[in-house]
Amino acid sequence: MINKKMKKEYYIGLGVFLNPNHPPPPYFGRRWKILFKNIMGKKQGAFFTLQERKSIPSKNIIIEASSFKKAVDIAQLIYACLVVLKAGDYFGFEPEITLKEINKDFKPTNLDTLYTDSLDLASFMAAKASFNLNLVYAIHKLAISFHLGFISCVDLDPYLNSDYLEKPTLKKYFPVKNLVTMSCMITMAYAAIEELNLHTRASSNLKEWGEKHENDLLKRFKEEKLDPNELYDWILRGPKTFLERNMSDFNKMKKAEWSRGPIRDVKVKITEAIYFSSFLRNKVSAHTLNSPENKKRIKTLSMYDVTNGQYLARRLILEKLKLWTLLTNPNKTRQE
Repeated sequence: MINKKMKKEYYIGLGVFLNPNHPPPPYFGRRWKILFKNIMGKKQGAFFTLQERKSIPSKNIIIEASSFKKAVDIAQLIYACLVVLKAGDYFGFEPEITLKEINKDFKPTNLDTLYTDSLDLASFMAAKASFNLNLVYAIHKLAISFHLGFISCVDLDPYLNSDYLEKPTLKKYFPVKNLVTMSCMITMAYAAIEELNLHTRASSNLKEWGEKHENDLLKRFKEEKLDPNELYDWILRGPKTFLERNMSDFNKMKKAEWSRGPIRDVKVKITEAIYFSSFLRNKVSAHTLNSPENKKRIKTLSMYDVTNGQYLARRLILEKLKLWTLLTNPNKTRQE
């Protein structure tokens, strides 16, 4: 609970649509709270929902915290959660700039109006995560990975986009800066998985990925009440690369129902996906890029490899917060 003597309200000038399928506010974090109010009165903007065919007044996020510094910390976490929810496909307000204390001198203005139906869920996600510092670290690490780069969901949809993005080869590889940036993205995404304690502790050598190490990971999945048998869509697009051939024989794995031609996506157990991400981090991105064993792998690293690691970390964060089902089934009855 917040000490009433220390309680202050801070305003972010953002228009928020409260999705009826999302948990209802207010949202209680660790010694802070998030409210939604109509600060602008009649001047407040509104959302037009196609599904309900009516306008719904927007509201503003109000952070109730003990200090401005704490409110900035909370706003930054909300923003990181929004980036994770949107899989990187959103960059908007700067919390340090738009945050204002609601006091006697406060005058409401739309500082940086943003209309989205995900800010309420990002706020709920931030409140839930605030009770577990490892989750907070994981969210920020993955958000940083997305900030460095991402592939839009539209570009990944095999039904909407049959083309695949450019991939490097040993004879035609990306500029060095691109390779270094992608390696940082993979490292930060896997670091988020480590914060969740859902990483593999085995050597990233497929021959050593045996029963002992898998049982250790399965035990931790059980402790977190997560299902290790769930399948994960591992993205494989375009021609095979040197790196891909080094990772595994994906030809022996179950093809996704949409796989055809240059789209070669496979279904893998989520524990196997963690192993593959571990390989990308340990054997490609986290050590000397020009080492004898790594120089060919890094030159054939593509954004699809990066995206696999980012989406896996995102999936595990949302699973741990019990938000994955809510996000993948938007019409599901909201959680209480």
